[in-house]
Amino acid sequence: MRIVNFLLEANAEGLKELPTVGEKLSTGLTVMALGLATVFAVLAILWVVLLLFRVIFYHEKKAEPKAPQMPLQVPVTVPAKAEQAPAAPEEDNGALVAAITAAIAAYTEGDDEFASGFRVVSFRRAEHASPWNKSK
Repeated sequence: MRIVNFLLEANAEGLKELPTVGEKLSTGLTVMALGLATVFAVLAILWVVLLLFRVIFYHEKKAEPKAPQMPLQVPVTVPAKAEQAPAAPEEDNGALVAAITAAIAAYTEGDDEFASGFRVVSFRRAEHASPWNKSK
């Protein structure tokens, strides 16, 4: 309240008028434009400095001309029949699941949080697995 009274008294005495909203907005936009111009001017200067560094310090090595060489002729033998790898026999995954379950149980033996209720209920092969994970 004191500030308002002071400003009203100062205005009444004719010391200074309060700026209008338009004047405040104009001042703010001017400060913003000057700030943006400063930032982009500094970025442009840095860009020019980096271009000068490339011109001054970067020298591309020119390849020395070599005498033309005769291409090597290597005899190539083509196998008569390409051998196919034998298909892996279908094996029982029960032993694999048991081994994985035992490893998990041994790993979580010290943790009371996991050891109490962990058991394998079922398993099945993923249909859309990555080709890296397929065993066939």
